[in-house]
Amino acid sequence: MSTAFTNWSNSMAWEARFYGRALQRRRKDPEFDWKGFDRSPSGRFFAARRLVKQYLYKAGVRKRRSVSIDWMHENAALLWETRCMLADELSKLLFDAALILRMTSHRHFYFPRIDFEDLVAIESECAFDMEGLPRDYLGAPLGIFEVRFQSESRDDANALLMRMIGTKGQLSLLNSYRQYLVRRNGYDLSPTPGDVVLDCGACIGDFSLLFAGMVGAQGQVHTFDPIPLHARYCHLQASLNPSIAPAFHINTLAVGDRTYTAHGTHMDSDRIDPGGLNIDAFSCTTLDDYATNSLNRVDFIKMDVEGAELGALIGATEVIRAFKPRLAISGYHKPEDLWEIPQKLKALNPGYELTFGHHSPVHWESVFYAVQR
Repeated sequence: MSTAFTNWSNSMAWEARFYGRALQRRRKDPEFDWKGFDRSPSGRFFAARRLVKQYLYKAGVRKRRSVSIDWMHENAALLWETRCMLADELSKLLFDAALILRMTSHRHFYFPRIDFEDLVAIESECAFDMEGLPRDYLGAPLGIFEVRFQSESRDDANALLMRMIGTKGQLSLLNSYRQYLVRRNGYDLSPTPGDVVLDCGACIGDFSLLFAGMVGAQGQVHTFDPIPLHARYCHLQASLNPSIAPAFHINTLAVGDRTYTAHGTHMDSDRIDPGGLNIDAFSCTTLDDYATNSLNRVDFIKMDVEGAELGALIGATEVIRAFKPRLAISGYHKPEDLWEIPQKLKALNPGYELTFGHHSPVHWESVFYAVQR
């Protein structure tokens, strides 16, 4: 390996040890709902898991963290390969910082905000209260927010007032970290008016609504989520915004590497759950099959399908090769996603320029972006 690789690998290890030796700190910074996170099912789960891991480590049963300095050294060549694929220095620095965050934790490392212009302004809010539907998202209360894009670079959307079902914490994270709606290496990768967008892993459709606000009524946003409850929220997002409702095309489907119809009773949930699931229990489509039947172009694909991204990319092979859409693909559900997903993107289209973003102060929400140069 090169001197640069050796220097990088050593520097990453030294940095991780430096932050890891510091005392854990309870976070209080206001750009994230830390109290809500600690009370949420996810927060309680991670706190309990951290205590169990510490006990097992001290007892000699568990040797190390799944993502640790040793893990980084074992996979350094693959991680370096990913880093070298990234087209700009900002992406490389964010990739390094995301690795440090994963090797230490949000109690040791403060992941930086890099864009200080808010994307949306909240003009009003009220509680979400519709009979038969959950009123919270992972423990955080849902609201109906009137929001408006306010970024100077998105004048086309400035006049549009959208009514969004979501949480205040989600909107705060959007403004702080701009997930999926980033500028990299001279490009704004966001959807534009008239675009055809595929939102894979739409959940309650909050990002689907933002995409619809960007593409307008003449564009299309095709949502994919296999849970019927989530699809009902997507329909609500559309009905609350009649001027852009024609852009919504809502599919109660998983996306994967094969198309099939699940037989028997379709699974549902009585709570909003964006976590991983057994997609074999749900009807599924490949994006290639879906596009063949429904689309003559695709401009933007967002994927956050809880660890099934590689299969979904395999199922989108022809779409990606034919249309070369801009991509925003989650790459954090499994440690190996950090090299397998960028490798797959380059294999599908060697002409893609890859960039990277991390969009939360905790270890999830890392995204690989791709644009045809």
